[in-house]
Amino acid sequence: MSIMIDQDEEILRREYGKAECFRVPDGYFSQLADEVMGRIGQPEQTVTVAPRHRVRRRIVSVVAAAACIGVVGIALWTYFPQSGSKQVMPSDKRVMSVNVNETAVDEVADYAMLDNEDIYASLVNE
Repeated sequence: MSIMIDQDEEILRREYGKAECFRVPDGYFSQLADEVMGRIGQPEQTVTVAPRHRVRRRIVSVVAAAACIGVVGIALWTYFPQSGSKQVMPSDKRVMSVNVNETAVDEVADYAMLDNEDIYASLVNE
């Protein structure tokens, strides 16, 4: 197997030459190990949230939840009427309008019971 690899490398050298396309700066590999070890040795910086921010965030979330509950409560309170809290006393105007409405209903009922002859007779009498 290594004989084939050597033959392939020989063919490539004859056709393309031994050109070094990539160059490494002098001393790169000698400094590489030190740089990598220096980066590994540095501890990762952890981000800590100050307790004041946590308390403030909790207070803001509690206030927001209370506001939402308050809005829903007020909406339900205005949407559904309270049945037992108010006793409505009828006023004079309301009683009179009921009487007028009952009279009007009676007149309409009487008029509806008339036939054509009764209607003609009432028109002639007027």
